[in-house]
Amino acid sequence: LSRERFAVLIVGDTLFVHGGLTVEHLVETRQTGTEALEKINAEVRSYLAGEWEGDSWPLHVGGKGVLWNRDFSYPGRSLGRRECHHLRRVFSKLPWTVRRMVVGHSVQSEVNAECSGAVWRVDVGMSRGVRDAAPQVLEIMADGRVEVLDEKTRASGRKRRRDA
Repeated sequence: LSRERFAVLIVGDTLFVHGGLTVEHLVETRQTGTEALEKINAEVRSYLAGEWEGDSWPLHVGGKGVLWNRDFSYPGRSLGRRECHHLRRVFSKLPWTVRRMVVGHSVQSEVNAECSGAVWRVDVGMSRGVRDAAPQVLEIMADGRVEVLDEKTRASGRKRRRDA
């Protein structure tokens, strides 16, 4: 699993990361663009595969690393102007046009967005060991629309719009 997955991945105009990606993560790599993301992914893979040889956790795996970071997803907390500005700075440092970041790791009562849809928080705690919550799915259309699907929308055949 550690060899086949990415800690940070961009698909289209969407950045996917388990915890959250910050400007500091990108600066710490001492790389730019694609190389920065490749370095973060390589470091996380090495650690997860048990091949990390450092005396401490790799920078991107620790408490504020991309797997654990909650800067954009702390449960029950709305993001302010400062956090939204920081998020847009992350996007500006990436080599592609990114419109949104999708994060998990921090259980929410429902899939929700902050910063006018620039960050989507999708961990609803479906595991029996967490909340045993009903599944919710974030659907990102090719035209950029974003919708949240859940059991209620499936039963009615309608989608719950959450464009932000």
